[in-house]
Amino acid sequence: MKKEATVEILSGAINHVVLRTPGRNFPGMVIQGDSLARLYRCAADICRLAKGCGDEELAGEADALCTELGERLAFYEKVLESHGIEIPYASPLVKETA
Repeated sequence: MKKEATVEILSGAINHVVLRTPGRNFPGMVIQGDSLARLYRCAADICRLAKGCGDEELAGEADALCTELGERLAFYEKVLESHGIEIPYASPLVKETA
């Protein structure tokens, strides 16, 4: 684990933390793990529904969204596991739905 003292916290609002890490021009927004899991669940549902509607472009975009969020969630779960931190939801979602 690496600790940086130079992270700029532009907003510390609950569930809306905006910060800039060293070497980055643009700030990022922190998404709490449980919120990330909820976004992934929504994307997976949208992907499933889009595949059944007959619109290939919509289904492709929904799949891309689900894949991107799934990769981030899988990375989040892997990092927590490597540090012995329990995930903040019932079970690893990516393993469940992938």
